Amino acid sequence: MSSWQNDPDLEVTFLAIDPSVPGLLAWAEGIPVLRTFLREPIYFLHLWRDLRQCGISHIFSASHWSFLATHAPARFFARLRGKKIIINYRSGEARTTCNASAPENLSFRGSIKSERPPAPLPDAGTNPY
Repeated sequence: MSSWQNDPDLEVTFLAIDPSVPGLLAWAEGIPVLRTFLREPIYFLHLWRDLRQCGISHIFSASHWSFLATHAPARFFARLRGKKIIINYRSGEARTTCNASAPENLSFRGSIKSERPPAPLPDAGTNPY
């Protein structure tokens, strides 16, 4: 995103998949499963609100549980809003995942235009630019 910061033709925003829970529920931040269930409705509200202003929804996705918790809702709300969708599937298990898991398979069915392994991510300590 930093590469596009000063581009006058683009407006890029980022929506976190892990919004903070409201202050009264802050105690739940340390409990992993409960934290996820509390964050999901907040994530859904942010998706619905923020997709209103987007032209294209670029969704980064992993597989299995993460897919169901983040990718599927993002894709669902983007479709409801009539947005174009780019899926960046990062797990490297696209064939296995799409063939094995019914919810993931249904989400991708009819939408894959090309399948190409992603470029490897750089080490956290290196700057690729």
